[in-house]
Amino acid sequence: MADFHSLLESVYASCSEETIHREHAEALHMAVRHYRPKTIVEVGLANGASAVAMASALESNGGGRLVSTDPNQPTGSRTRGVAALEAGGLSGSHELVERRRQPGLPGPPAP
Repeated sequence: MADFHSLLESVYASCSEETIHREHAEALHMAVRHYRPKTIVEVGLANGASAVAMASALESNGGGRLVSTDPNQPTGSRTRGVAALEAGGLSGSHELVERRRQPGLPGPPAP
């Protein structure tokens, strides 16, 4: 696993779209390091800045699991977020849930 700040820099360097602010990603990383959760559920994967921040912190804490779902992501697509986690060696602690209409999660809007 690469250094957290290097990983985050690579995410922002490859982003042409808006993503969370770097300061927010760093705050997420610090919160996960401090509170040491074993499992994190993330809704919205997009470019992967928040996922990289949280997965990196989980690894630094000795392990854990990051579960992501993105209701706006086509099923079976490989997002930039997944690619960022793979590039950083963080995919082992990550699970992408692609099943639609989970209890409590709405399906995509009708066209």
